[in-house]
Amino acid sequence: MAEALDKKRHPGGWGRNGVPSKGGAGFLLTGLVRCGRPLAGGDQCGTAMYGHSSSTSHVYRCRLSLDGGCGGVSRQGPPVDDLITQYALAALHQQGPFGTFPAIPWPDRHALETAKQRQAALQAEWYAGEISDLEYFSRLAQAETEIKQLVIEQQAWQVRHHPAAYEHVDVRAGWEALELPERREILLSLLDSVIILPGTKGSHRFEPAAVVPVWHHTARRLTTT
Repeated sequence: MAEALDKKRHPGGWGRNGVPSKGGAGFLLTGLVRCGRPLAGGDQCGTAMYGHSSSTSHVYRCRLSLDGGCGGVSRQGPPVDDLITQYALAALHQQGPFGTFPAIPWPDRHALETAKQRQAALQAEWYAGEISDLEYFSRLAQAETEIKQLVIEQQAWQVRHHPAAYEHVDVRAGWEALELPERREILLSLLDSVIILPGTKGSHRFEPAAVVPVWHHTARRLTTT
């Protein structure tokens, strides 16, 4: 990892992805936060912001102009981290806990298909006059009973093994149990970037609307339109 980061180091001392040249990704959103300050041409700065330790916590800052940025946006890190975490937990809750519980195929699905095929073949024999009505309805009742039982077993299996069966798992508790690298891995799988827009001039209050998550699916849609 250290060798990879050293290769990305430039005169400003930081990799272009926002990771410091020493010490690795020390903050939750390192490599994701980008400056959203509008420039003269109308485009956003877009420079990867870096995390800087402060006396009480940390700050995300845009690079200085000599380092490829505009130096015009900085934001206290903890409220940004907390907001993005809330967005991520909501997304993970919709997916199921961390999206790690795919539906498991019912092992007896072929038995149900075979039973239905036998019922269809029985009906074909009856339509062709190959069996009597008495034999047909007797065997049909058996076939329907078998199919009904298999359907019940299939539904019970789906309830037990569908992702919804894991909804009782507390996503937040699972998140809190993760280490920083694991949390970052999840965020990197969900987010393309986090845009930090300039706040209201003169205000020191945190403005959630100035923190804009860009999800991977949104970024893909924008690049194809």
